[in-house]
Amino acid sequence: TQNEEGVYTIAANADAEASIGKAVYNTLAEALKAAKSGDTVTLRKNVTVTNENDLGYGTSVVNVPAGVTLDGAENSIIAGEGFVQKEDKNYNSIVSAEAGAAIKNLSIIGTAKTKHGINIFEEGTVDNPVVIENVTIKDCGNAGITVNKSVVKASGITTENNAWGSINVDKGSTFTLDGTNSLGENVQVWSDDANKESGSNITVNDENLTKVTGKGENLKGFLYYTDDVSKLGEAYNEGTKTVYESLAAALDAAQANETVHAVKDAALADNDEVKADVTLVVDPDVKLTIGEDGSGTLTNNGTIENHGTISGTVANGENGKEETYFTATFTIKPDGAIIEVTDEEGNAVSAFEEGKYSLKKDAEYSYTVSATGYNKKSGYAG
Repeated sequence: TQNEEGVYTIAANADAEASIGKAVYNTLAEALKAAKSGDTVTLRKNVTVTNENDLGYGTSVVNVPAGVTLDGAENSIIAGEGFVQKEDKNYNSIVSAEAGAAIKNLSIIGTAKTKHGINIFEEGTVDNPVVIENVTIKDCGNAGITVNKSVVKASGITTENNAWGSINVDKGSTFTLDGTNSLGENVQVWSDDANKESGSNITVNDENLTKVTGKGENLKGFLYYTDDVSKLGEAYNEGTKTVYESLAAALDAAQANETVHAVKDAALADNDEVKADVTLVVDPDVKLTIGEDGSGTLTNNGTIENHGTISGTVANGENGKEETYFTATFTIKPDGAIIEVTDEEGNAVSAFEEGKYSLKKDAEYSYTVSATGYNKKSGYAG
């Protein structure tokens, strides 16, 4: 086309998948093959990929070469109908990257027949890591991201509906996760060797993720980072930072002066016990059933804090103590108002959900509501 000044512009191929600077490539594969260290390959559109070519087991369909940046420009790489299992197993991942490469601003959409969304295997060093930034990975048949014998720095990661979980780090890898991330699976960051000598080194700088150890048939003693321990198991020992698949196992393992939380609905057998000097906390909105259909008895030789519901009988031993709590719900107006709740000793009480507080039965609490431009309102609850 010619503009008013007589300058001609040659239109790029509208179907071209990628570019390096001003150079346009018909396919992403061609662009990555041409790319040199320091180049940025930019996606121009969504790209659908398959593993119909004769790829070896465990390899990826798209590989970002060493030192090259793949900038998705908010586009997607999508596993198409031709992405198939081979030898009755998920055979290939979607994207991999070599040392010093970067994957940015991209969505990766898998299927039940893909392995991992991103698979980093034996790549990167501390001084030259693989970088993954602002990437979404969904619907893969295995993990969203795997880091295996590699060094990876990641941030701004979103995952959803990946069968194994969000991010797996193993085989002596070094992995750093920064910023705010949205990991939608129950199993978020996990490693089977980070708890071992010479195992993986994981640093998570996302304040929403807590480091815990998992115990049970499925959790296997692995290290996990989670935004909600109830996604992993029934119980949480706050002293040892250990999640247990079953509340019974958590109580059995608990030592004196440790506190075990029932973090989701759970059941104990008739005649199970809370040991001396152990505290069992039934969290708000959690139901604990003792014996079949609540017909059993729990022997309490320690302390039970019941913020939820206990179905069954609690038999307190000589030193057993039971404290019952109720949920106080505050509806606060105007929008933006702040409420402060304190106990009889003036200690602040935190909400377990917005506007919801678990308060001890027969105790007295004070509250103050304040908002800019309004007079403070104070009162008592209990």
